[in-house]
This record gives sequence, C-alpha cells and structure tokens, in this order.
Amino acid sequence: MNGLWSNITFRRMFLARFSSNIGDSLYIIGAMWLVHELGGSPFYVGVAGFLLQLPQALQFLLGPFVDRWELRRIFVASQLIQGVVILSIPIAALTDTLSILLVLTVIPVLSLINQFIYPAQNAALPRIVDERQLVRANTMFSVSYRSLDIAAKSIGGILIGVFGTMVLFVVDALTFVIAALIFATTSIPSAKTGSGQQLGKEYVRDYLGEVSEGFDYVRNSLLLYIVLSAAIGNVAFGVAFAVLPTFSDGRGGPEIYGILLSALAVGMLIGSVTASLLEELPLGKLLITLFFVGTVSWILSIQASSTILMTILFAVAWVPVGAYTVFKQTIIQNTVPNELIGRVSSTIQSVSVVSYPFGALFGGVLGELFGAALVLTLSGLGFLGVVIIFLSHLRLRRLPAITRVGAEELSLPNQS
Repeated sequence: MNGLWSNITFRRMFLARFSSNIGDSLYIIGAMWLVHELGGSPFYVGVAGFLLQLPQALQFLLGPFVDRWELRRIFVASQLIQGVVILSIPIAALTDTLSILLVLTVIPVLSLINQFIYPAQNAALPRIVDERQLVRANTMFSVSYRSLDIAAKSIGGILIGVFGTMVLFVVDALTFVIAALIFATTSIPSAKTGSGQQLGKEYVRDYLGEVSEGFDYVRNSLLLYIVLSAAIGNVAFGVAFAVLPTFSDGRGGPEIYGILLSALAVGMLIGSVTASLLEELPLGKLLITLFFVGTVSWILSIQASSTILMTILFAVAWVPVGAYTVFKQTIIQNTVPNELIGRVSSTIQSVSVVSYPFGALFGGVLGELFGAALVLTLSGLGFLGVVIIFLSHLRLRRLPAITRVGAEELSLPNQS
C-alpha cells in the first residue's frame, strides 16, 4: 500500500474520489428520504429508485466515449455539472418551488452524469498502477467508498432528523467542487485507441462498432453468466430499495433508515477489505458460499425484533456484494486490453443493473399491496439466484483463485 500511496497520480485520483463519494452517499439518502416525505408512499420511492438506476442500464453507450476522450476532462466536467444540478433542490426549497416532480427530474440527470465516472475509473487505474497492484488498488478504492458510505449515511440520517434534507444537498455540492479541483491537477496517461478524429457518418459507424464490440466481448465469454447472476441479484436489491424507507419509518424513522443503509455499507466494506485476503481461494466455490450466507442473513435480519440484531444480520448479508465488486473489477482490468476497458466495463455494468430500476418500480407497487416488511423479506431471495447460476454451470463452479483467472478461464476473445 505504501507503493501505491507514493504514486502521486494514484493519490490525487484517490482523494478526488474520496470527496465525490461523500457527496454521492449524502445525496442518495437525502433524495430517497425527500421523495418519501413529499410523496408519502412506497410507490414514489420505487419510481425514484427506477429513475436513479435506469441510467446505469445505458452505461454501455458511454463506454466508447470513455475510451476516446481524455479521462481528466471527463472527471472534472462530471463533478462540476453534478455540483450545479444538485443545488437546484435547496434553491427550490428556498424559493418555495420545491416539488416531487423536480426531485424526480434531478435524480436521473445526476445519475446519467455519474455513469461516466466508474468506466473512467476502471480505465484509469491500469494506466497509473502496476498490474500486480490492481487488486490492492481496487480494494483501496472500494474500502474508501464503503467506509465513507457508512459514515455519510449514519450522519445523513441524523442530519435529516435534526436539520432536514436541504443541508445534505448543500454539502453534496461542495464535495463535487472539491473533487473537480483535485481532478484538474491529476495527469492520467492516454490509451492508444487509434480512433483518430473521425467526423460524421464515419464517426457514427465507428462508435456503433465499438458499442457492439463491448457486447460481443461479454456475450462470447463466461463474463455473460457472471453479469446475469448480478442482474438477478439486482432485481431483489431494487425491490428492497423501494420499500426500505417505509419499513424504516415503521421501525423508528430516518435514523433507522440511516442505520440500515450504513449496515449495508458496513457489510460491503467488510467484503471489500477481505477480498484481498481471499484472493487465493477458488473463486467459484467462494462466491457460492458467500451469497448463500448472504441470502440467509438478509431474510433473518428483517424478521429480527431487535434493532441491533437486525442491523448486524443486514450487514452480514451484504459482505458477498463487497467482495464480488472487487473481484469483478480486478478480472476486467487483468484480462481486458486497456483500449477496450471503458466499453467492456460499461457494458458489464449496464447488463448487470438493467434489472434494478424495474425491480425498484415493481417493489414500490408490491409495497403498496403487501406491506414493506413482507416484500423486504422476500427480496432477500434474489441473492439465491447468484448461487443457483454458479452451481448450475460447471466452469463457473470451477473458476480458480482470482489471481489465476485469465482470458483462457473466461473464454475471452483473443486480441492482437
């Protein structure tokens, strides 16, 4: 880790993401609770979850731009735009024009802009750190994000209870400005794409070809099954996300909502931290075990009468997701050529999350019909879908340790 921290480019990128991650976490808890307050129904929270996640399903369209454009400009522009857009909410509140329609409009706009960030981050890391340090670098980013998520959502729930939601949005805008300033001083090497400066029909043809290339790369390999298993899990996550504010309100209010979101982040943090400790274990069997434990823990947590026990079990349920995120990013960075990482990682993200917004919308309807507690309990079965896919596919079950997973193990296309 000392070697990574002595890398000034890595350090600046890490600090910039540190700042923007604070804003992301505060914004999500603030936006969802504000929709809950303004709408007073799980249905509106479900719609908000749908709008929040839908742009992620379109991330594959942005991947080719990430591969073509200068990464520093992507980082700086995205942070500044998000900072300006988020301020529209407290300004509307100040001028008595705040409405649920405005919030539901801001949510997808911010989410769409944010879709440039993760493909850009995945594309940048292999250019600035040694291949042998990628697992550690991804772990550092993931641990930082999860740690901040815990703190921000815990504090966010308290701030909402004491000061209201507008404070969160003002702080959020400030974090984006700080991140933009740090990114502006960060130099990231360019990848040699050979794309040139095509215009008109030639540019459109090349762009569509690059989008198709990302899908073909995933479709013709084991990455497809890994992505589909994540998509099944995301249906359940979307359903749970829609009813969690209502469930929390019945158990104590915004503080409980913040506690449960923090528990989620704690679990993912533990998974992220332990990923590097588990890198020598067979990946297929490891993920089967982790997600089975996660399924059981999720269901038991919602049935627990004790808030402490509920929180602990809910955190345990999310450990496999944190580990899986690190493993997935490392596999992409170790096996995909640098000039393709943007489009391949964005394709994987799009296919993985395309089910989430529809799960959130469906969860909002189910919450109205059957109650938040029952729907939240049953949504835990989504993680079981990951277990079933890995158990049913021989090559997935036999995936070796993450350090030994290469293009051959994943049946990836050869690149000259």
